[in-house]
Amino acid sequence: MPLMKQRLTTTILLLLSLHGLFSLVFIVDPPLLPPSRLATFYKVYLLPGPFFTESRIRESQSLHLTWKINDQWQPPINPAAENSNRYRSRINPVYLYRSRLEFALCRHWRKPYPSLEKKEEEQLRQYLSDTYVPKEADSLRILILNRSVKNFRIKVDSLQMRVAR
Repeated sequence: MPLMKQRLTTTILLLLSLHGLFSLVFIVDPPLLPPSRLATFYKVYLLPGPFFTESRIRESQSLHLTWKINDQWQPPINPAAENSNRYRSRINPVYLYRSRLEFALCRHWRKPYPSLEKKEEEQLRQYLSDTYVPKEADSLRILILNRSVKNFRIKVDSLQMRVAR
């Protein structure tokens, strides 16, 4: 039995060491490892963090949503960021998964923006409307911003949808 414990301990230490090494590579020099499904999975689900600085962010997307009630536009919200903050304050996994879904929705329409098919546009509108917009709202505005930084130049591109309910 002690030999089995020793092997298990050695295996766990080896796996933790490999995890630490891979994490260090992703944190210090992300382009060093070629992009693959495994690398993407590792970065999303296994990488400890977040270890980033704003200066290293090359591309970011955000989705902003606002609606009109009684001819008055409400202040815009960023559902993905708000759900991420709710997750951190309440530690409820529902908010984490919702935030990841909404970040994925933003990433789907990265530059150059494709023209949205009516079906995709309707699905996005329906999800956001059902999840965030009060029933008394008569209009909905969705703004997807894509910000990219390259060679000390910042480029902001946007896709805006305005829908009457």
